[in-house]
Amino acid sequence: MPQGTFTGNYAGVPSLLYQPDIRKELIKRYQDDDFVNFLDKTGAWTKKTDDKFVTAFDSPLNIVVDTTGATVTNSGTATVTVTNLQGANANQLIVGKMVMFPNGLQGRVQTVTTTTLANDTVTIRSTAAGNPNLTLVAGGILVPYSNHQEEGSLQPAPEIWPLTTLTQLIGIFRKTGGITDVARARNNGSFRLEIGGKEAMGSWQAVRTLMSHRADIGYGLLMDEITDPNFTNTTPTVVGAQGFGVQFGRGLVPTIRDFGWNYSLTTLGTPTLADLEGITNLITAVRGADEYMLVGSRAAVARMSSFFKNLGSAGLTSVRMMVNGREVDLTVEEFTFGGRTFRMAAWNTFDNQQVLLTSNAVSKTLYAIPYGTAHVYSGGGKDVPYMGVGYLPVIHPGDGTEKQAEVHLGALAVNPTSGTAREDWVYETMCALDIANPYMFGSIRVLA
Repeated sequence: MPQGTFTGNYAGVPSLLYQPDIRKELIKRYQDDDFVNFLDKTGAWTKKTDDKFVTAFDSPLNIVVDTTGATVTNSGTATVTVTNLQGANANQLIVGKMVMFPNGLQGRVQTVTTTTLANDTVTIRSTAAGNPNLTLVAGGILVPYSNHQEEGSLQPAPEIWPLTTLTQLIGIFRKTGGITDVARARNNGSFRLEIGGKEAMGSWQAVRTLMSHRADIGYGLLMDEITDPNFTNTTPTVVGAQGFGVQFGRGLVPTIRDFGWNYSLTTLGTPTLADLEGITNLITAVRGADEYMLVGSRAAVARMSSFFKNLGSAGLTSVRMMVNGREVDLTVEEFTFGGRTFRMAAWNTFDNQQVLLTSNAVSKTLYAIPYGTAHVYSGGGKDVPYMGVGYLPVIHPGDGTEKQAEVHLGALAVNPTSGTAREDWVYETMCALDIANPYMFGSIRVLA
């Protein structure tokens, strides 16, 4: 970011605030840009070339088959027939596929008859010595796990793993602030700081504008519900005053709700070991990550931390502080369960009760973000972080960058644009959340 430009002793470029040490000094409270800071630190911003983009992600190689809505015949015999497999559960089985039954026995798919695109009939034969009886009721789960073909067999039917995709839309975030010539000199409207050995004066309005802009981006990337596919819709859902469509991307919370795993404590407010097992089982079912970051409000993090502290210290990493020569165990930050590591972090974003009322479920929930990278098939097939931000380059970045425009207007600007005795600054960022493998993300409802 720019290092600052001076008009006399006036620090006229709010981009100074993008320097972490200056921002930390000036913005001490009410920071609602934790999500944006996290994305900045992880280097997750990626340039896009369109106002909508598609991320391809892999579904698991072996997908369980739910027989809900199907008809099961000959259960309790060596050969079971399942008719009318429904929707997404159809077309998962081919001849030769090995299947695990709910009672732990195995069978081989012997025949598959497809009557419609989403309506299969399959027969499955017991494979163990003596052909023990297979037991299945409608609604039971079949788990494909291997494949065995006969000697001299015909070529087996093709097994296809279609790419699952998410379409995402770029949102336009824009914020304007300003100050007059006299107001910038008032004690309650300005601050002083030293830059490169020179004392400079800046505007609190600039600080507030930048804080607000970053918070807008953060909450948008968290909460927004997706709207129309693109601006070419003849009747967009939301139209602005000039008659153009207003585009919204899909935030993290709706993405997890619609595509990820979601768990609620059996008794809200009272975590148990059985809840941890349930969470682990959900992650295992979707072939989730080995490491997760759990982010949420301080209230949600504290409730989980208190539960772990009452268990003892085995497998836990805590924050510790020396008090009167004694080490005090404060808050559990990291725990391992079921072979997976979870690191908890409280974000100011989830604590803002002006935005997220205490009745809002988001402030009562921990959101699980997987560590690591995913191999995607769009964008050259390179590995990408599970979560990032796609942005459209700004055409005229001014004193900012192509990711974050910062334009200054008025007679007090470093390069005056009018005769009006004031300075206005405009921030603009065009971006959307970019998530690969959304089924690996999750949520844990902790509080009632």
